[in-house]
Amino acid sequence: MKTNVRDYWDGRYRTNGFIYGTAPSHLAKWTVLNRWFERGQKVLELGGGYGRNGIFFAKNGIEVVSLDISSVATKMGILAADHANLSNLRLLEGDIHSLPTSIRGEKFDGVFSNFCLHLAEWNAVREFVFGYFEYWLNLGGRVILSLLSTKDPDFGKGERIAKNIFELDDGRLQIFFDRSDIRELFGNTRMKIESLKHAWELETIVSVVRNTPFWIVVAKKQGDPDG
Repeated sequence: MKTNVRDYWDGRYRTNGFIYGTAPSHLAKWTVLNRWFERGQKVLELGGGYGRNGIFFAKNGIEVVSLDISSVATKMGILAADHANLSNLRLLEGDIHSLPTSIRGEKFDGVFSNFCLHLAEWNAVREFVFGYFEYWLNLGGRVILSLLSTKDPDFGKGERIAKNIFELDDGRLQIFFDRSDIRELFGNTRMKIESLKHAWELETIVSVVRNTPFWIVVAKKQGDPDG
């Protein structure tokens, strides 16, 4: 039986608080260091949690709208943003499949998502790449993603649903990606892959230290599918 995703994450944040710490993720720091997003640009973050990456981007002069399904995490992030006096960061509760009316029609220079899309279903992930990314982004805008790798130690655990997709014992789906999956995902779209690299991040999740293998994807919106 599939778990209720909203209830799952509300429960985790309510019990464990700042699950991933308060420092920005490897992907967020790498993004700013390489100037994929720059001061004055406007970025939409998907699965922003309690705002650790959004706060980091905002402090670097980037306007951020951060969306997360958990009301508990969103409230935590709003308090942190208020404490930091950040007027260029909006944290909104919402399912990534059903956008809040407050941002419908907005356009962005970038879309950022750190370890979020692997929790959706494959068809939903494809819908994001084929539709939403192209819809949200200005021409020349970039999407920057981290995606779980098939080299992850959890790969293969649970019930196999399809190629590289497994249902865990608690009912959550997880997608693991290899290079060909990512190439297929972005094929025949207006999103041209600019950078695709395999990396590792030493994470502390609650009190457990984990060395997570993952893919970093940077893709840029072109004028047409062959651009």
